[in-house]
Amino acid sequence: MAFVAWLHKDALLQKLLLDTEVEFYADDEHALSDEQRAQRITALRSQLLDAERVEEALICASEIPVLRRNDPDPRAVLGLSSALPPPR
Repeated sequence: MAFVAWLHKDALLQKLLLDTEVEFYADDEHALSDEQRAQRITALRSQLLDAERVEEALICASEIPVLRRNDPDPRAVLGLSSALPPPR
């Protein structure tokens, strides 16, 4: 075991320093709970879909040809319900 530690001392030190740095910067007191995080993600995804719907409306209303992004939400482009699952 000692030989392995000596052989990989650089990797072990780097991991130790990284763990120490994460602990230093982590703010668990103000971190979101799993439920809060899920709610925040849901709200942000809804806002993103709304913005993509506005983007699609502007593209359709444009009198000049506009290239679409290659990754828009199909629900926004096709005018589908927000209740449908998001693309993967």
